[in-house]
Formats: sequence, C-alpha cells, structure tokens
Amino acid sequence: MRRIRKFLRCSLGLVSRLPEVIQVEVTGRCNLSCRMCPRGVMGVPERDMEFEVFREVFSKVPRAREVILSGWGEPLLHPRFYDMVAYLNENLPEASVRFTTNGLLLDLEVLEHRVERVTVSVDGPPGRPSGIGHVSSDLAWSNLERLLKARRGELPEVHIQSVIQGPAEDLVRLAGRLGADGVTLVRLDTRHDPGLSRPSWEEERKIVRRAKAVGRDLGVQVFCANDQGWALRLAGHLDRRCLRTDDYIYVDLDGNVTPCCNLRWYVCGNLLKQDLRKIWKGRRFQEFRMNQKTICDGCDALKYRYIGGRRQEAGNRR
Repeated sequence: MRRIRKFLRCSLGLVSRLPEVIQVEVTGRCNLSCRMCPRGVMGVPERDMEFEVFREVFSKVPRAREVILSGWGEPLLHPRFYDMVAYLNENLPEASVRFTTNGLLLDLEVLEHRVERVTVSVDGPPGRPSGIGHVSSDLAWSNLERLLKARRGELPEVHIQSVIQGPAEDLVRLAGRLGADGVTLVRLDTRHDPGLSRPSWEEERKIVRRAKAVGRDLGVQVFCANDQGWALRLAGHLDRRCLRTDDYIYVDLDGNVTPCCNLRWYVCGNLLKQDLRKIWKGRRFQEFRMNQKTICDGCDALKYRYIGGRRQEAGNRR
C-alpha cells in the first residue's frame, strides 16, 4: 500500500501530509577523505550535532516511517551516536532506524539497539584499489564479517554499498559468502569534481544487470535506484520528477531542514524554531516544489538516464 501511495503522489505531483523519511546529519566529521565525496565542496562543517539539538529536532517530529542517521560524515564518530539510536527507539518506536558507515568503527554495540539496517559503504572486494572512494580496508571487511556472524535473527539487516565503477559480480558473490542481506549499487555524482569519470550509461546498465543476475543465482538482493522499471519511470514522468522529495527531508547539524542531502544550502526552515508541519507546508518548500527542475538541474542521482548540468557548490545559492 505504501508503494502504491508513493506511486500516486509522484505521478500526480503531490507530497505526503508530513515527511515520512527523515535523514539527519549527525556529524560533519569523517575518518576518510574520499575524492568522490562532495563534503568539502559543500562546505560541511567538521563538527558533531549536539545531542540537545538532536532531541529538540525530534521533539518536533510527531511520527516517521524511517530515520537515517547519516549524512556527509561518518556517523560512528559521534560520541553519543548510540544514545541517539536509543532516543529514537524510545520516542519514535514505529520508525525504522538506519545508517550508513564506512565500517572502520563498526562494532557489536549496534546489536544492543534496535537498528533496522546497517549499510557498509566500500568500493569493491578487499584488495581492489580505488582512486576515488574508500581505501580498501581489511579492518572494514573484518568488522563487517564479525557483525554478520554475531547477529542473531534478522536484524539489523546488513547491506554492502558500492559506487558503480566497474563489474560488481565479485562484490555480490562476496556478499553471498558473508551472509549479507543485499548489495546496493550507487551512481557516481561527478558534478563537484570534473576530473571524476563514470562508465557510460549503457555500460552502467550492463554492470547492474550482470550483478543482479549473480544475485538471483545466490539469493542476494541487488538494489540500484537507477535501475527503474516502467512503473517507476512513469511515476518520475520519464526523469522529469525526482522520486525522493515527495516524502523526505534532510536535517543538518544545526536543525536546518532542506529538501535533499545534495541541497544543504536550500534551507526551508529550522526545527529548533519552527514546527515540522509549518516548514513542510511553508513558503520556502512551496517555492522549491514549483522550481525544482531548475534548482536540481544536473542531478541524476535517482534518475534512470544520465543528464548533464551545472556543478552544485556551497556557494551555489538561490
């Protein structure tokens, strides 16, 4: 039913009554410096969200289907990260709590809390060099394997995420051997660094198709937001509308609310000062929805096909 409602909203250009997915930038610090990451270009401050700010933010959130505790930093660097998880478990018990990590600080403490999904972002199997992303780390893979062996039952789901650069079949096979629940393949955003390159669109389709074929054989789910069937493509009006912003907000370190993690600069309100409903229904969000095609020009992160457009920078204000 949820997918049907989302299909209808996107098809008709509507939005949910309140945002259902809330992504929170719990820290701007990271223990890696990956070329593919736009954190520096965006001007993300290298500091943590104060726990009091976190609590105040969620005091303004009456309900949520999903809370993502990661933004443009490494969430496990936050000294009170699991206090944040515990707060959500107690105060928003219906929300699915998720986060993405580079795996270097991942330990078994996650099993002491109700976390729906942990996504470990890597750049291929151990030993495969990458010039753009995370350094191939035996520690990250060791932490991932230890978590998979230690978890009891189905939670947390553990997914492995990688940017699409080349063949991904070996990554899917490794995920199967380790017992991971899925593999997520992510399109590289090259707008912030003209020197970055990605496969042609046709090659990207082949990479995803082959990875999914291996996944079917091994019983490993392979996800890619850009691998869209006709229903999704129609809901997105053949790449003319984004499939994210109908029910989603991004909250930065200071409680500012923006329409997307890629639009930190487009502030629509602040949850330390305003009610979520007023922000979601407010003038700034209305202006965004009317002008989204122009504001999001060049972004194909969730589109089916590649598109061209301008760079998104910290100084790119409207």
